[in-house]
Amino acid sequence: MGTYISQSELKARFDNDEEVAKLTKTDDSTGQPDSTMLDEIIDGVEAEMESYLAMRYQVPVSVTATNIANKNILRKHGLAMCVWEMIGGNQNAHESIQALYDQAIAWLKSIAAGEAVLPQPSTATSTVARDGIGVAVGGDDDSTTSQRLFTRTRMANI
Repeated sequence: MGTYISQSELKARFDNDEEVAKLTKTDDSTGQPDSTMLDEIIDGVEAEMESYLAMRYQVPVSVTATNIANKNILRKHGLAMCVWEMIGGNQNAHESIQALYDQAIAWLKSIAAGEAVLPQPSTATSTVARDGIGVAVGGDDDSTTSQRLFTRTRMANI
């Protein structure tokens, strides 16, 4: 079971289970994909991703509900790499699959080099950040709360 990618997410990249079974070289008559092989592919890709990510981040990277952006971007690039691995790499990759793989590797290299960063969880903004509005409409610089812009007094002469 992967940290960033699940088997079901990987299977969803293909038309059907039979196609995945063929790519995982399933020998039995069930036509179901080899889950052990899928786990090996996912684990290998995630290890490769973490070899780049470890240059700047503690791995495994947090993919909690408060930082869903990390999960999304790591899943996107990880799935591209998994699909590329499943079809046999450079020799068998369609141009679009190769382009997605190359994009994923380039992004990971830019993370390792410090040219790109993972998204950080957003924090709630306080109303103090909006206090400049009060100053702009005639409030004093010492105000600690925003003033109402549209009051009866201010709107009376319009």
